[in-house]
Amino acid sequence: MFQIDFINVGYGDSILMQFDGEYGHAFRVLIDCGDFHTERNSPESCRISAADFLMKNRIEEIDLLILSHLHLDHVGGLQEIAGKIRVKELLSNYLPPEEYWGHHVKINSGFCPGSQNLQHALDILSESLPILSADGCKIREIRNPERIMIPKQDSEMDITLSDKPIYDLQKEIFDKACDGTASDTDLHRLDLFINNTSLRVYVRIGNKALMLPGDVYAAEWNNYEIPVCNFLKVPHHGHSDGLREEILQKARPEYVVISVSDDREDNCPSMEINNLIRKKGAHLFFTDAVKEPDRKPKYHESVRFMIRADQIESAHEN
Repeated sequence: MFQIDFINVGYGDSILMQFDGEYGHAFRVLIDCGDFHTERNSPESCRISAADFLMKNRIEEIDLLILSHLHLDHVGGLQEIAGKIRVKELLSNYLPPEEYWGHHVKINSGFCPGSQNLQHALDILSESLPILSADGCKIREIRNPERIMIPKQDSEMDITLSDKPIYDLQKEIFDKACDGTASDTDLHRLDLFINNTSLRVYVRIGNKALMLPGDVYAAEWNNYEIPVCNFLKVPHHGHSDGLREEILQKARPEYVVISVSDDREDNCPSMEINNLIRKKGAHLFFTDAVKEPDRKPKYHESVRFMIRADQIESAHEN
């Protein structure tokens, strides 16, 4: 059996995959950690932090944690996880120089919000790394495409990236942020393209497949191979810049998930994108209780799919 939970962390992403293993021991992969807070905006809200979701489901160990990119709504929950859950291996497309692990990254209150967001995300990463390392976590920076075979399974994951120069520039700016020399202009420049550094994860389970592209913009993503998949997570929380009709035509997903809070006001999720997905005949799910005209919002802690003997079970369709 394979199970995937798109966790309702509110504003942000956190995706848990569990592959059945030998003697009932699952191989677990977590992609992103949500933000450092999951403020509930109503008594009905089911938002939950990634760490609390794992503990509630009695998960004490993660085999692989992948940070798709270093925006705060993807890395913000890392420090809580590092303090509560054992992580065997961490992959990120950027790591600070080791002499800065555990150091506090100054957050400049005079910088623009996007720049402060990146400083905060880098600070959380830097402060989490020695905690993870002390607990035996293998920590790796990934700069090239990689295939990961899932133990004891007819399953594998392909991790793909954008072209190398974008990561070189990210490293230059983040390294300057570590030593306190990055300017607001530097960090704002990075904020404009950091979504396109997202690690894109393609998972095959038997004859089924999932595409988890982080927050890469459609214009960038469309420059690369887009394989057919049964499940697709829409990049950038359903914003209109995250998906195009030609991408849906190439991927041909049956199930589409948008990780988004129910109170975003920045065109996330875009009604245009929602309508396009449904027009293509896919089943659409939101992680949070998104309100749409003539549709009742669904409250849940995660959107869950299970694959048993090549049969798909799902819940919480919107």
